[in-house]
Amino acid sequence: MKPTAMPGESTSKALKQTVIAGDSTSTALKPTAIYEESTSRALKLTAIHGESTRKALKQTVIAGDSTSRALKPSAIPKESTSRALKQTVIAGDSTSTALKPTTIYAESISRALKPTTIPGESTNKALKQTVLAGDSTSTALKPTAMS
Repeated sequence: MKPTAMPGESTSKALKQTVIAGDSTSTALKPTAIYEESTSRALKLTAIHGESTRKALKQTVIAGDSTSRALKPSAIPKESTSRALKQTVIAGDSTSTALKPTTIYAESISRALKPTTIPGESTNKALKQTVLAGDSTSTALKPTAMS
């Protein structure tokens, strides 16, 4: 899918974005920008509510959806996570095998760690993250963020 610009949002060229609410996203979906976010060109990422995501990220933002495998990272409101992290955030969900660690709520993670950060953090490049709220993630999922 080609980029989508939301109210007050400017998306740079070369972006492939998808915004979904209550839908299941198919494999290989490209990034999503939401709510007055600006995404840099050639980046494949998702910026959410005042969050800046670094280059080289492939992200999907979902609200009440199940994301199919092969999805790239997700960023959450004002969340920053260090590069090279593989993260999973879950709230009342079962995550299948191959998921990486989880850290929650205002946690600071140093680079090279395999954790998860939530509200109030920013995510760096090369992250593979999964954030869930009431969803089950299938194996080999690369991140999902819920709002």
